[in-house]
Amino acid sequence: MNIGTIIKIIITIIILLAFRACSKSEFLDKKPQKSLLVPSTIEHLQALLDMDGIMNGLDGQGLTPHIGESASDNVYVTDTDFRASMPSQMQNYYTWNESPYIGTRVLDWEYAYRAILSTNVVLAKIPEVQVSEFQNDLKQYLSAQAYFHQAHQYYQLAQIFMTAYDKSKAAQLSGLPIRVEDDINERLTVSSMEETYAFILERLKMSIPNLPTTNVYTHRPSKQAAYALLARVYLQMGEYQYAKDYADSCLHIQGDLYDYNLISPSWGPFAKVGGILHPVHKEVIFNCNMLSDPYQGYSTSYLFGLVDSNLYAQYEDNDLRKVVFFEKLTNGHRFVGSYAEQPAIHFSGLAVDEIYLIRAECHIRLQKSDKCLEDLNFLRMHRYKKGTYEPLPLMSTEELLNEVLMERRKQLLYRGIRWADLKRLSIMGHETPLSRVIDGSVYKPTSNLANFMWEFPPEVHVN
Repeated sequence: MNIGTIIKIIITIIILLAFRACSKSEFLDKKPQKSLLVPSTIEHLQALLDMDGIMNGLDGQGLTPHIGESASDNVYVTDTDFRASMPSQMQNYYTWNESPYIGTRVLDWEYAYRAILSTNVVLAKIPEVQVSEFQNDLKQYLSAQAYFHQAHQYYQLAQIFMTAYDKSKAAQLSGLPIRVEDDINERLTVSSMEETYAFILERLKMSIPNLPTTNVYTHRPSKQAAYALLARVYLQMGEYQYAKDYADSCLHIQGDLYDYNLISPSWGPFAKVGGILHPVHKEVIFNCNMLSDPYQGYSTSYLFGLVDSNLYAQYEDNDLRKVVFFEKLTNGHRFVGSYAEQPAIHFSGLAVDEIYLIRAECHIRLQKSDKCLEDLNFLRMHRYKKGTYEPLPLMSTEELLNEVLMERRKQLLYRGIRWADLKRLSIMGHETPLSRVIDGSVYKPTSNLANFMWEFPPEVHVN
């Protein structure tokens, strides 16, 4: 069977199982007509997981939620563009309206669950696929990929539609609907926060034994990607020893950073050109994009989104990111430093730079200032003009922690990470005041960020 036929089959599967009469996430309620066409071979199932538009958001639309980035203090929109360029629902995200929905499709929810449904189809069909005894490892590999994708999507959803992780209350706090069947008519109930995070961790740990150590095709998960995501999840949970250990495992596999001195600043400096990936992609562990099609109307659209001026001011003059990451406009600066292959789309995958910053923060929280400085200085020396960087000196624990957190913000902006950071810091007592002034009206979150979450979309029905 040629690849064209496989692609047609897989597209049909997706249409039958996910999109039939599903204009507004109705796939959460509709029953699929699975009898019409089902995947029946290893190749079919792998092709389903390789649909990188659905599983990774590499089709120009994106995948992972954008609502949090819209609400973060990284982005700024002028009053004129707020009124003229942002749809009302996107305006509501930007101004922390906890009941933001006015009928626009909630892609932040819909696309994540669409990917989850695809993984459930794969997991349901694997036992039915007939293979030789020499191919059983391929079935295990398929399961491992599906487990990773599930964990990744549920983690992303948790940062938007749940409050900040609170170990002391996790058994009582609300989590997410965990969909585990390939039947769209599955009856859904809302899990607790504890159950949601346990599911994420379990799936990741189940994936590791049967994933390759690394992957040439970074839209597919690997052991390194699973270690990286475990480090991110455990950091969010405040489990710093576990986060540090998994960051170690990840960086032991590949810890190279790209030297920004080698970049020629331009619009979209890291974009693919002529089908060739930019060398910075050696930092990419798992390739995935945030919802950020310019015409979706989110606040970070390159058509009108601006970087917060206070954030821009934090970059020193010899910091190459001040040139590489930003393009100067008449009314401010816009971000152009995405690791995505397409310059106007925002990367939200896993990369080596983030893992160094996770480990640096874990070191300082575990009272290992010297190790924290090693990681922080190693990252920064790859980001400053050659011959100008002076390593950070030993300083107090509080000062060093502030340096790490600022470095996270400067390096990882527009990746969908800042909102999760604001929430986890809030629960630790470090609240960042947020406000926006639009046409003279002041907007602020209605609760502290640790307790802030957006409602499930109105078309989602759970017991």
